[in-house]
Amino acid sequence: IYERVFADAPQDAPPDAAHIEAFAAEFVPNIQGQIDEIGDLDAPKSLKKKVDAFLTEAERALGEVEDDPQLLASENDVFAKTSKLAKKVGLKACAN
Repeated sequence: IYERVFADAPQDAPPDAAHIEAFAAEFVPNIQGQIDEIGDLDAPKSLKKKVDAFLTEAERALGEVEDDPQLLASENDVFAKTSKLAKKVGLKACAN
């Protein structure tokens, strides 16, 4: 998504609001689909609480991005806590 949406953006300047919003318009449903797919899986009993915490945090962070797509260009990673919780349940890489 990133490569396609930002293909015509200047490489030597921060992304503009229009590009960020175009990216978010595809990014949010894509990530929501991934969250939903993980939520549909039966987590092992030993990981259930950690998986629930991960999914809750992922939904929270994604909701923030949906409300304010410009967060995607922020120096503060809105998905930092999500990534940390993902690693605790064994997910080695996140889509963000």
